[in-house]
Amino acid sequence: MILIEDITSAQIELILTIVAAVCTFLHRTDLNFGRTINKHKELQV
Repeated sequence: MILIEDITSAQIELILTIVAAVCTFLHRTDLNFGRTINKHKELQV
């Protein structure tokens, strides 16, 4: 278990940067996935 006292501001910035990058990546993936589904629906009609 990590104690808050052991976490430095630099580590906090690194964690926030990683979280932001992951969220951005997932958001883009969701958008691309949605577009792919829409294309398949259009092809089926």
